Amino acid sequence: QITQTTFRKTLRNLWMVLLVLPLLGLPVQSQSSDTAQLHQALLDLTNPWTVMCVAAHPDDEDGSSLTVLRRKYGVHTVSLFSTFGEGGQNAVGPELYEELGVIRARETMAAAEVQGSEPYFLGFRDFGFSKSADETFRAWGEREFLRRMVYQIRRLRPDAIITNHDTTSGHGHHQATGRIVLQAFDAAADPKQFPEQLSEVSVWQVQRLFVRSRGADTAGQTFTIDPNETDPIRGTTYAQQALAGLQKHATQGPWPKTVPAGGGRISRYTLVKQAPNAPALPADAKTPLDGLKLPEQLSARLVAPTIEGKPLTEFVDRRLEVLVALINARRRGAFTAPEDVATLDPPRLKLMSSRLDKALALATGVTVNLNPEGTALVPSYVAFAVVKLL
Repeated sequence: QITQTTFRKTLRNLWMVLLVLPLLGLPVQSQSSDTAQLHQALLDLTNPWTVMCVAAHPDDEDGSSLTVLRRKYGVHTVSLFSTFGEGGQNAVGPELYEELGVIRARETMAAAEVQGSEPYFLGFRDFGFSKSADETFRAWGEREFLRRMVYQIRRLRPDAIITNHDTTSGHGHHQATGRIVLQAFDAAADPKQFPEQLSEVSVWQVQRLFVRSRGADTAGQTFTIDPNETDPIRGTTYAQQALAGLQKHATQGPWPKTVPAGGGRISRYTLVKQAPNAPALPADAKTPLDGLKLPEQLSARLVAPTIEGKPLTEFVDRRLEVLVALINARRRGAFTAPEDVATLDPPRLKLMSSRLDKALALATGVTVNLNPEGTALVPSYVAFAVVKLL
């Protein structure tokens, strides 16, 4: 048996071998990484923040805002869905109810890949149209709804939350989701709420909660996202990318084939809750994160690597220089903290460290495929396979 520690050391050694082989010109099985993927990975190193989009059903998420936040700014974006959407329609096949829920979950994953976000589900039963939040709570349990959402907020640790759902409009599932996210904003930071969760996750204070504005409603502090700007790396507008993501929800179609001539719809969000002592949202805010700051000691550990003082995104076509800069960043402990200051938000450091690993992998242009003989993966056997590679 190979211990977990040995497994980690083995993978680390393999990683260094993969980094060195291309530089030595040795023959390895490789493929050129897509420029857009590498650019995204390098952009991601500049943004340590997380935004969560809360939605009742698959396709209720704000794909345009999620796309802009990740593809333009490098924000870590996650979506949280109350249901799998099994109570909806199926425009492409006969499957309904549980079978439809599986299909819609897969569609959501495909849409999230286009948006650059990560989808998560609370798993409540979508029982079709509901007229009110109270009717939904009778089916799901208001306290259980809150418990599950609080757990995911504590686990995913968003700095800001956005949602399309208010507390009074439309579908009862939407209203209930809008009401619970308001409660969860405070409950996730309260150690007296669901203390049994604290053996797995820690309390978490979201800094800001925004609800999408309806019509001309612009009262209060707002930020606006315009998805009609062209992505200079991918050559399409963010609205076009978001539409491609929406089209992945095929069972809920048909969807438009192209963005309207006037462009995609602009997203405007109103601040409805803010953490105590959180910085004010700037008047000209372009994202829900504008104005937020991390503690100085933590910020010092999250400085993205550069070349000649410029962002690595400006050197995508000079891959070797990018690779050297990334290797040097890893060697000097970028996105890590000494053990004596390990209280400096370890999950955020872990997220950014994993982003650095991804950028390194894309910069090398090297891939490794492990093809097990059996149909099940057992950690000790996977480690043995890696050892044989070395």
